[in-house]
Amino acid sequence: MAYKKIDGVKPFNELQLRSCYYHQMAAAYTAFGIEPQIIAGNYLPLYEFDAKKKEMKIKPFEILDENILEDLTGVHRDRYKKVDELEKFATEQINAGHPVLLMVDCFYLDYREDTYLQTHVAHSILIYGYDSEKRIFIINEHMFRNSYKYIEKFVPMHVIITAYNNFIDRLMKNGFSLIVFQKKRDVENIELDILKRKISSMKKELRKSVRNFGKCIDFIRVNLSEREKFDKIKDTIISYIGEARRYKNTQRNLLGFLFDKGELYSIADRIVENYIFIYGLIVKMKAMNQYNTQFIRKILARCDELLELESKLHAGLMRGDYA
Repeated sequence: MAYKKIDGVKPFNELQLRSCYYHQMAAAYTAFGIEPQIIAGNYLPLYEFDAKKKEMKIKPFEILDENILEDLTGVHRDRYKKVDELEKFATEQINAGHPVLLMVDCFYLDYREDTYLQTHVAHSILIYGYDSEKRIFIINEHMFRNSYKYIEKFVPMHVIITAYNNFIDRLMKNGFSLIVFQKKRDVENIELDILKRKISSMKKELRKSVRNFGKCIDFIRVNLSEREKFDKIKDTIISYIGEARRYKNTQRNLLGFLFDKGELYSIADRIVENYIFIYGLIVKMKAMNQYNTQFIRKILARCDELLELESKLHAGLMRGDYA
């Protein structure tokens, strides 16, 4: 077969998810008629604090594990550590109607001007078609650099194969380089309320997240109290606030996308505003090499508000009250 394309694959462009991997996951499920909301919404950021290492973290968790998702969608995922003959493997999977999510090294993608021959960065693409005569793969990919919008692209096979092989050699850390999606059975309509019910059942994890967030705020307060402490820890705080801002922005947008813009969306929106404000002031102090006490007071006031807002958000998630 010279040409084959899996029909029904739709890019997920409604909002920016936490990474390209999840955009490709959402697109892969559409090949089987599964609307992307259940994949996009399978996301809950929780706070962590390591007292020994004095590390602040916010980590995204999948609300529904892979087995539950398979029961809900009828779609099975097969992971592969390495495929030696990618062209043969991918074309066989496409012929069988199975889209292939592939990990690649952006350094070798000649259509990515921001990274080509400049930076080794892990990236995910979805292969769902090919033309063996023209020697191209049909993939789901960014519309242009620095955009979360995805479109159909036609890319030479040798470019994808080189980028894939070099991902394995240079960047692979999590034990797999490729996922194949297969439809195992038909399913009824998927109710998004399962996400609410599952989150509500995670009371232990949510309460721990609130406690950890309080410890993160205490850690920030202590290290903003003196110039010497601030100078030592400012890069760590900037990194943490930037990461929290990104994950909370995704959570806010998903609350609005999946469950309408109710009270929890408004709380999450204000949380994002506070993170943007704090990030901007700390970056400004670093750039100016200053310890501005007026800025510090404003940051601490926003930290107090963040603690109150996160307590309300976590409590609302436990109650399942999204209105």
